[in-house]
Amino acid sequence: SRSRDAAQSVRTAAGVWQTWALVFVYIIGFGGQVALTGWFPSFWHEAGGMDLGDAGGLTAVYGLTSALVRCLIGPVADRIGGAVVVAVGMVVASVGAWLIVLSADFYAELAGQELIGVGFGMINGAVFKMV
Repeated sequence: SRSRDAAQSVRTAAGVWQTWALVFVYIIGFGGQVALTGWFPSFWHEAGGMDLGDAGGLTAVYGLTSALVRCLIGPVADRIGGAVVVAVGMVVASVGAWLIVLSADFYAELAGQELIGVGFGMINGAVFKMV
């Protein structure tokens, strides 16, 4: 039956280490994106002194950046490989995070936010191409 075939497929996939690597990368990329979508408004409000409307607007830019990159990165992942795109995306997101951590300058922090969005978009788009 189909349900038995589906259960067997899940068991087979669970026994392959690459499945778990993709799950881990997806949790970092998409989970991180979702978590920061909830955190950035508080960051911009508390650390940047913005009203919540402006803080939400900056967060929306982050979300749009990540979504746009996710949509556009597929052909790149096809050409150079999803694992390479994931690795580059992690570096890009890490650089963005360090910009936010180490800077007290609004524009550097905004660049950091957008680099994180680009990096997470790269990771998510590449994972979708590898599945």
